[in-house]
Amino acid sequence: MDVRRRWIQVVVVIGSCFVALELRLFHLQILKHPRAEQKVEDVRQKTERLVAQRGSIFDRHGRPLAITQPAVEVYSDSRWTAKPETRDKIAALLSEYGLGEVRQIRADLDRSGYRKLFQKPIADAEIIVDLQALQRDGRLPGIDLHPTNVRNYPENRLAAAVIGHVDAEGKGATGIELAFDAELTGRAGRRTYEKDAGRNPMIDVGHVVADATPGNDVTLTLDVNMQWFVEEEVDALVEKFKPRWVTAIVTRPSTGEVLALVNRPTFDPNQYGNYAPEAFRNNAVTLTYAPGSSFKPFMMALALDRNKVTPTTPIDCENGVWDFGPRTIRDVHKEQTLTASEVIQHSSNVGIVKIVHRLAPADDAPKDERMKAYRTVRRWLDDLGFGRETGIGLPGESNGRFTNIESWTRTYTLTSLAMGYEIQTTPMQVVAAFDAFANGGRWIAPRIVRDVRNARGSLIAEPYQPERVVFDDEVATALRSMMADVVEEGTAKPAQLDGWSMAGKTSTAQYVSDRSKYTSSFIALAPVQTPELVVSVVVDQPKGAHFGATVAAPTVKGIMERCLTYLRVPQDRPLLDEAEVSPVRGR
Repeated sequence: MDVRRRWIQVVVVIGSCFVALELRLFHLQILKHPRAEQKVEDVRQKTERLVAQRGSIFDRHGRPLAITQPAVEVYSDSRWTAKPETRDKIAALLSEYGLGEVRQIRADLDRSGYRKLFQKPIADAEIIVDLQALQRDGRLPGIDLHPTNVRNYPENRLAAAVIGHVDAEGKGATGIELAFDAELTGRAGRRTYEKDAGRNPMIDVGHVVADATPGNDVTLTLDVNMQWFVEEEVDALVEKFKPRWVTAIVTRPSTGEVLALVNRPTFDPNQYGNYAPEAFRNNAVTLTYAPGSSFKPFMMALALDRNKVTPTTPIDCENGVWDFGPRTIRDVHKEQTLTASEVIQHSSNVGIVKIVHRLAPADDAPKDERMKAYRTVRRWLDDLGFGRETGIGLPGESNGRFTNIESWTRTYTLTSLAMGYEIQTTPMQVVAAFDAFANGGRWIAPRIVRDVRNARGSLIAEPYQPERVVFDDEVATALRSMMADVVEEGTAKPAQLDGWSMAGKTSTAQYVSDRSKYTSSFIALAPVQTPELVVSVVVDQPKGAHFGATVAAPTVKGIMERCLTYLRVPQDRPLLDEAEVSPVRGR
C-alpha cells in the first residue's frame, strides 16, 4: 500500500510538472509571442532617418556661398565592444584614418552605453566609403554610421553677416540661413534594414520607406567679385582707424538690388564657435545711428518739393553762428550768404536749419497749424522709408526711431532733424532713401534675395518689392546737382573719381550722450546723370580722425572706382590730375 501511494505521488508530481511546463509554453508561445517577436524584431531591424540635403545659397552668378556635404556620425555601443581586444582593434582602425589618437579613441570606447564617438561628423568622402566597407566586413562590431549633412561655406568669412550660419542641429541661426530656414530645410525620409548578430547593418536587405526631399536653393543679389572689392577696402579702413564697427553697402538703385554688403567685426561661419556675439551682427539693418549731415539732402528735397526754396534761393548763414531762442547753431566754416545749393555743398548747419524752418510755423502758432506741418514732414520721411523696416528680408531689422510727433517743436525737433538728429536710422534705410535721388524720386525697397528655386531649378518664389514715387524727377535732378558740387568743390572733393562724375554727402555725427564720440559716413552715387551705383560707408567711433570726408570718403572712392571698372560703366569725366585734389576741408 505504501509503495502504491508513493508511485501515485510521483506520478502526480511529474504530471504537475508537465502541466506547468505546458502552461508556461502556452504562455510564452501563444500569449506572449507577439511581444517577444517584437523585441526580437526591434533588435534585428533598424529604421534609419534619411537626412534631407539643405538647399544651397548662391551669389547672383551662381557661385556657391553655402553648400551641404554628406557626412556620417559615428556611434559606439558598449554592449558589442565589451572585449578589450575588440576595442583595441577598433581604436587602431579608426586612428589610421586620422580620426584621433589611439589612446583617446580607446578611452571613448570604454565609456558605457550607446553614444556618439566623435563630436564632429566625418565629411571626407573617401573615409566614409572605407568605414562603410569595414562595417560590412564585420571589422567594426558595435559601431554605427549615421548619415547626416554638414554645412560648408566655400568663401569663408565673405559676406558672413548676410549669409549667416547654421547651429549644431543644422538649423539656421543667423542671416539668410535663419531668414530662409523653412525654404532651405528639406523633408527627411526613412529607410529600414536588418542587423546581424554583431549589430552590423545588412544594407542589402533594407528598403526605403520614404525618400528624402532636398531643400530649396536661395540665390542672392550679391556679386562675389564686388563683395571682395568692398571687403578689401573696408579692411584697409579698419586697419587705419580701428573703429568700433563699420558697414558698407553697394546697391544698383534702378532695381534696389544689394550688390555688396560688408560688416566689421565679422566671423567665419565654418568656425562660428570661435567668435563673440557682436561678430554675428548685421550692422546695416540692426544698428541705428544719428545720420547727421547725410540727412540734409532729404530735408532739402522736401523744401524743394514744397516750393519753400529753389536751388538759387539766397540764405543768410550768419557768418557761421546763429542764435535763435534758446539754441545756437554753428558751422565749421564761417559763411555769409549761400544759395540753397551751396548750403548742401558746404554742409552749412545754419543754412539748412533756416530752410527747414520754412516748413512749419513758429512754436507759438496755433497747434492745429503746427501739427499739420509736422505730419507733412513725418509722412514725407515715412515715404522715404524712415521709421519702418525696409523689407529687405534680413533678420533683426530695426525700424529706427523718431521723437514722438506729439512732442515735436520747430525750435528743437525740426532744427535737429535738419542736421540729422532726433532721428535714429539704419544704414540700409539711408541707402534706400538715397537711391530715390538716382531713380527720379522713386523709392524702391532694397532686396538681397533674387529668387528661391527647388532642386530641379524651378522657380518657387521671388521676393515682393514695393515701390512708390516720393518726389518728382526735377527735385531728384536738383539734389544730384547739389551733391555733385559737394564732390567737385565741397567737403568731399578728395573723393573725386578718376573718370566718372559722382554726387554724394559727407557726415560727421556726434554722439548726443558723449560729444567726444563720432559716427562718420559718406554716401554717393555715380555717374551723376545716369547713376549705376550707390555706395555708402558708415564708420562708428574711428580713432585718429573723425570727419566723414577723411574717414569714410576715401573708402567710398576706392569701392566706387573698382566696381564701376568691373561693371564697365562708360566714363563721363576726365581723368584726374593729382594736383587737382585738394586737402580735406571740414565735414
